[in-house]
Amino acid sequence: MVKCGERPVSGANVQFIEYENLHYKDEHQDFRDVTDKHGHYHFKEVDALDSLRSSENEIRISIKDICKLDTVKHDCNLPYNHFEVPIKTIPFVENQQLLLDLTDWKFDTKCI
Repeated sequence: MVKCGERPVSGANVQFIEYENLHYKDEHQDFRDVTDKHGHYHFKEVDALDSLRSSENEIRISIKDICKLDTVKHDCNLPYNHFEVPIKTIPFVENQQLLLDLTDWKFDTKCI
């Protein structure tokens, strides 16, 4: 589940980016999807989460949302915050269910 404080992050594009030695290596295209209205992201394969978390390289979840947008100054019409969170740092709340609260993470502000 992805949330911004108490608000579910719905309709957010979720990508899984692989880094090797802190450098971009690849995007896992098979896992690219959108969160539902409750902020849930569903893996299509049961073992996908375990596979991503056990990777030797760092896998980061990349999400673009308006979470914490009111805390930064921006000079464009359609700003958003871009979050990249290492998947191994996201806590489990139940078996095979992670809870990602974007308010806990750093971000970059960008414009469309």
